Amino acid sequence: MSTLHNTTFFKDFSTSGLGGPGLQVTDSLEYVNLTSGSGNGIYFEFNSAGWLLLRNDNAASRTFTIVLEEPTEYSKLGAITSSQWNGLCDALNDRLSKGVADPTWRLHWLWHSLFRNLRNPDASGFSYAPEDEWWKLWAHVDTSHTFPVVAAGQPEGASLSNPINGFVFGNPSQDIKSEAARLSYDSADGQGVLLHDTGGNPDNDSRKWAVGIEQRGAVLETNLEDLSYANALVAARAHFSMGFHHWVHRSYGGFMAGPEYQGQCSNYSELPDYTLKFTNTSTNTTTSYSTCPGSGVYSYYRGQKDYILLNWDGTVTRLPVSDYTEGPYTSDAYLKHPNGEQLNRALNYFIQPFRGTAAEQAASGYKVQDKAFD
Repeated sequence: MSTLHNTTFFKDFSTSGLGGPGLQVTDSLEYVNLTSGSGNGIYFEFNSAGWLLLRNDNAASRTFTIVLEEPTEYSKLGAITSSQWNGLCDALNDRLSKGVADPTWRLHWLWHSLFRNLRNPDASGFSYAPEDEWWKLWAHVDTSHTFPVVAAGQPEGASLSNPINGFVFGNPSQDIKSEAARLSYDSADGQGVLLHDTGGNPDNDSRKWAVGIEQRGAVLETNLEDLSYANALVAARAHFSMGFHHWVHRSYGGFMAGPEYQGQCSNYSELPDYTLKFTNTSTNTTTSYSTCPGSGVYSYYRGQKDYILLNWDGTVTRLPVSDYTEGPYTSDAYLKHPNGEQLNRALNYFIQPFRGTAAEQAASGYKVQDKAFD
């Protein structure tokens, strides 16, 4: 009999929703006899990646067993046969299918989604580099070498549809400039970060103040949506405009609940009615929206700063992402790979030290300008 792996708690469901902790289950136990009585069960948690619930719904005692494949033992000195190797793989796959090491797989998938298919095919359009060549080859090359050696966007060069390439080299098809161009002021179109006056360094306090405003990212009080005076802010948000297909910049996901289907719209029977939900993270209140014509929402998406709800009556509802999150949903689950936020995660990690450590922030003489600016 195989042993239970990565189990944590025994639960008596008669005490609460999930019950209080009772008998401790150890890895050495092969099975657990449940006490008589309805409501008793076992709750297995696999490294916080998921759980398995076994519950006794009648008055009789029950024994539950989780069986895991075991590889065939072989001599340390003997040659490994193909059947033994396949048996080992079957044992590993069996554990993975039951949730063991699921977080590790999800993390690898998440970051592979950022570096997947770094290069374009060759000129013929039929010969592709391996989709994981970054991990197998280029991640191990000294940074003094240039990769790829062909210009970005060209055959065998960096694919601009890849998120990390698009961030560095830009993507003309999405009107996104390269990282260098976003940070270099262009007097022709007024984009980029203006580091000095067009005639040189500002020569008086008034002009220095004005250039500082342009660098820091000021907006007009009369029109908060006008970012023409906030070039640094525009540059910092440029990556939000990048669009990605289903296999890049995604998390592994799974069966994820979505807007609940309420039936067909009463005023337009050919259209389905779904309930969209958005929860205020401060007040924990949830606002619901129908998708039916009239006062409902016909389309929505997450923008740079807000959830944008396009209503059937022509109005637009904006819900700040700093205050709202979509959901919660409990039904109508389907398989999907949601946005993995890889670029945001990397950029947030990069800028985090700019405000100083927690100890530095707590010090009485702390000044953010001493940490955040050169």
